[in-house]
Amino acid sequence: MTILLNNRYLIVQTLGTGDLCSTFLAQDTWVNPHRWCVVKEYGPAPTQVRLRRRVQDQFRRSATTLTELSKRSNQLPTTFSHFGRSGWFYLVREWVDGQSLSEKLQQEGPFSEALVQALLIRLLGLLDYLHSKKIIHGAIQADNIILRIRDSEPMLINFSGFKQAIYSGLPSSKQAVLPLRSNRDRLTTAADLYDLGLTAIHLLTGILPTDLEAMRARRLMWQGYAANISPQLVAVLNKATELQPRNRYPSARDMLRDLWAKNLPAVYPPAYLPDPAPAVKPKSTRSGRLAKNEWLQALVPGSIIGFLIVVAFVFLRR
Repeated sequence: MTILLNNRYLIVQTLGTGDLCSTFLAQDTWVNPHRWCVVKEYGPAPTQVRLRRRVQDQFRRSATTLTELSKRSNQLPTTFSHFGRSGWFYLVREWVDGQSLSEKLQQEGPFSEALVQALLIRLLGLLDYLHSKKIIHGAIQADNIILRIRDSEPMLINFSGFKQAIYSGLPSSKQAVLPLRSNRDRLTTAADLYDLGLTAIHLLTGILPTDLEAMRARRLMWQGYAANISPQLVAVLNKATELQPRNRYPSARDMLRDLWAKNLPAVYPPAYLPDPAPAVKPKSTRSGRLAKNEWLQALVPGSIIGFLIVVAFVFLRR
């Protein structure tokens, strides 16, 4: 059965399904040649009119924010459009031609420290930007980081925080279907950094994050499962994945600063474009001729000054 969403997006394949969200590979039939894209389907919306409107408004605000952010970062897939249909909500974004970190790990085995450090620097730069805009990813893991083929740039996809933002206004019984975080954190910046640290350890060791969390809970040392890892990087990752959130890095910038302090590269390309400069007040378009009242304002003091100059000249000639 052919499905054409919004009379435009041709569904080709189901990429995944989950609580309140499904993901599809699609083609944009309005672009020639047809452009590949990813369609995220959220819903269904509540049947109560008041709750439905609340979810609809939150979806619109969240989608608009994500659209603007994707325009300003080269590490976020471009968001093309968003719309609603029959109680379901759709977000259409760029399809990233690349390989997820989990796929790369399966094919090549544990990553080197140098590669993990490079990924951390790039992703922390992006998180610093997102967190400054009050955006939490909420699901950082190897599956949700794609290395884009054309430039090996790590791209963040599948924002769980987006789904949480949409349904945050629902009664608790409705929110019960939302997935709980394994480390029992709320959606916070520290939780994103925890997930990033856990992902880095996963890439270094090949140990699944769930098993790593069990090891951390029992105070077992993960570094014995990674080859040639510097004590400096171990210290950074251990702090990022502390069991108590208050003991973790408070911000991506703090974690990045610690990485720099460990003799890592002190300069990295910006992960995002700077915010646009404030609009400059346009210059006056009036002609060079002064208005009548301005002539008068200039004439009076000018006449007085001229008179004083003449008097002084006459006085000096005597």
